[in-house]
Amino acid sequence: AAPFLERKKEALRCHRSQMDPSGDVPPWVEWWMRMSGERGGFEYAEDFKRIQF
Repeated sequence: AAPFLERKKEALRCHRSQMDPSGDVPPWVEWWMRMSGERGGFEYAEDFKRIQF
C-alpha cells in the first residue's frame, strides 16, 4: 500500500464534505495504514473486512 498512500490521500481530498475545511488529510489515516502494515510485516497496508451474506 505504500506506493498508493499519496493516491489515497488525493482521493480522500476529493470528498470535501468528509474532510476538515483545511483540506488536509487527517494524520490518523497514515497512522492507521502504518499500524495495519506492521501487523503484516509491511510499511503500510489496507485493512479489509470480509462480509458474507
